[in-house]
Amino acid sequence: MGNAVYVVEHKTTSKDIVPGSPYWQRLTLDDQVSTYLEGAKWLGHEPRGLLYDVIRKPGERPALATPMESRKFTKDGLLYKTQRDTDETPEAYGARILEKISENPDAYFQRSIVVRIGNEAHVAAQNAWIYTQQIMAFRKTGNFPQNVDACEAWGKFCEFWDVCTHQDTLENSLKYRKKAAKNEELATPEDAKRRLPIISATALREVRRCPKLYQYKYELGYETTERSGALHFGTLFHLALEAWWKTNGSIEAALLALSVREDDRGKPIEVDAYDAEKAKALMLGYHARWSETKMNVLAVEKEFSGPLVNPDTDGVSRTFERGGKMDAIAEMEMM
Repeated sequence: MGNAVYVVEHKTTSKDIVPGSPYWQRLTLDDQVSTYLEGAKWLGHEPRGLLYDVIRKPGERPALATPMESRKFTKDGLLYKTQRDTDETPEAYGARILEKISENPDAYFQRSIVVRIGNEAHVAAQNAWIYTQQIMAFRKTGNFPQNVDACEAWGKFCEFWDVCTHQDTLENSLKYRKKAAKNEELATPEDAKRRLPIISATALREVRRCPKLYQYKYELGYETTERSGALHFGTLFHLALEAWWKTNGSIEAALLALSVREDDRGKPIEVDAYDAEKAKALMLGYHARWSETKMNVLAVEKEFSGPLVNPDTDGVSRTFERGGKMDAIAEMEMM
């Protein structure tokens, strides 16, 4: 197949990632893929496709000591083999996870080239235009409606549930904070040169999910100070991946990023010892799976922006630009 330029996107998930699974099928209509491929062209590249790099998080939990009231002993006074008298150490847990990954790496690491050969790019541009028109209509009325069907997912309420139900307010600094920039994921000195605010694929996803949630996060610029363990784990692992790609596949650099445990703004990432060992095992498995891939990394954490255009009329928005941030752009030799 030879060398070609690809946009690289990393995703971590708990879902099944085997080829042909629903996880992969949904990418047929994923607007983010089309946006990133278009963004690479704005940056002067001609990408052959988007390298979708998916990592499945191991679901195994640390083995804990059997509660005293549940312990059963043999005639020799020993605990049954299925029971424990002490918690599994983080190091032992990490070793167990790594062994599990080594037994079946394809269950944890999959990548595929996603391309756009039909009208997907046109539809993605249409969607972006339509949803930004909705945002402008919400602004005009001063009302961003709630979507009550999106209040609860995975057994948890939205982080702004208490605000919507008037149990709390955004002024509660113990629970909410104003971001330095309304779209902090794209907050760099380049912002000062930008003519219009960016509408990213993530922001559009929030509009579709719940306009009120979009208002809290992007119009008003608030976020919760309470971050779940999954978010902390994802942030830490993403930093390790970032270091790996920046160094063209150095596992030493990736493991160093795991040990620092600070985000790109110097804020500490609170991850418990077991999650830290899981991230380490997953990174070692990732390196073993993909380190032989020949690549020349052209950019990491690369921002992009371009005009938001109505593809049906060629009209250009005077309110938003379309953009985002790519995990990486690389020239690679793909089989």
